[in-house]
Amino acid sequence: MAPDGKGGVVGKTLDFDYPPNADVARIDYTINFDPVLGQATGTETLTTFPLQGDPLGSGGTLLGIYTFTGELLKP
Repeated sequence: MAPDGKGGVVGKTLDFDYPPNADVARIDYTINFDPVLGQATGTETLTTFPLQGDPLGSGGTLLGIYTFTGELLKP
């Protein structure tokens, strides 16, 4: 994860054994924080690549773009 310069973060994860065919999957994250509401919102973009593909490059097969919202839980 790295700062996006606007108060949020961006990042990537790789999965080298993604079902069903043991493809390589990349999830790109974008997370924004709202300190007033105590929330985090963002998107996850799931893309798969063949085993010989370049998961850090462009291309691949887009499987979906998902949104999420989280709330800060105070003790």
